[in-house]
Amino acid sequence: ASGRIGVRVAGGSLTVDTALLSTDTLLVDVKLRTVRVNGVLRYDLVSNAGGWPLLAAGSNAVVYAGGGTPTLTHRASYV
Repeated sequence: ASGRIGVRVAGGSLTVDTALLSTDTLLVDVKLRTVRVNGVLRYDLVSNAGGWPLLAAGSNAVVYAGGGTPTLTHRASYV
């Protein structure tokens, strides 16, 4: 199913627009500024207005528009 995933926070936003299968894995690393689909770098899928966002402590908005139900996971990063 095709889908659009977006992250919008103060200082920037990031949109990944692609078709993903239920077996695909999309990994967005805002610290390293990488986007991977099934382990392959895919900068061609990225639109980042205002630069790459840095996620703030606490809640951040992640928006999904597309078919199916995505599973979202995250991990903490400390500077």
